[in-house]
Amino acid sequence: TFDHGVSEPKALGALEKLFASAGEVIPNQIPVRSAVDRLVNEFQAVPEIQNTDNGLLIKEAIVDSNRAARTLAGVSGWQNDDQVLAKVVIAGLPANGFALVVARYSPQQWKELRTALTSEMRPR
Repeated sequence: TFDHGVSEPKALGALEKLFASAGEVIPNQIPVRSAVDRLVNEFQAVPEIQNTDNGLLIKEAIVDSNRAARTLAGVSGWQNDDQVLAKVVIAGLPANGFALVVARYSPQQWKELRTALTSEMRPR
């Protein structure tokens, strides 16, 4: 421990008064019901990744289709750019639902994956 110096009764009294108060109550900015209604109205379902025509390619690249779909839904421009898709997917491996094998994909494989994913994303 170390020496705190001499205590001043006035300062201690001021601190006691400050911390003994009931505190400040700040009301909600909007009613809870309105907040829930807004959230429900703003909700957009994440498109689902189908596994139909391009089954083998998608099966190899994706380990969790729900996570992969959520990852892609949060990124704009991946449908038109292989590099954007590659950056996003590699940066979040494997927690984003994609398999580790995609880290070794060639530019041609990224193009094929992007094409397959674009054609297999379906609204829920």
